[in-house]
Amino acid sequence: MSLSRWIPPLALLLSLGCGESRTLEGRWTGTDEGGNGMTFVFEEDGRAEWILEPNMPGTTMPPETIRMAYVTDPSAEPATIDFSDFDFEPLQGTTTYGIYEFTGEESFRIDLEPAGPGQDASVRPDSFSAETVTFTRAGSGE
Repeated sequence: MSLSRWIPPLALLLSLGCGESRTLEGRWTGTDEGGNGMTFVFEEDGRAEWILEPNMPGTTMPPETIRMAYVTDPSAEPATIDFSDFDFEPLQGTTTYGIYEFTGEESFRIDLEPAGPGQDASVRPDSFSAETVTFTRAGSGE
């Protein structure tokens, strides 16, 4: 058996990306079940922005931008994400625990649970619920 026989299949696997090569870094847009627009902007340095665009007929509320830190564990099943260090006063000093999953090359879904005083990561969702929001990479056309 020749080693050269395995080179083309191995090259194909590497080009498709073995393991978790997708990243959350970048700009993602989604809409929750209430029609509220949301954008996540994940930076390489572990900081993120969460831009909320309320859908409230008859009102003109400006978007709210919340800045925060994030940490992911893509090796967990499902992958986990934690948000903390919020610049938005009601969330300061808290952590929001979540799970996420890539649903395509340019999309992922996320389910979050904010922790109240004295709560820890045990409040993290263990499965996706009706409150799960799917995001698409901005500019992907998907």
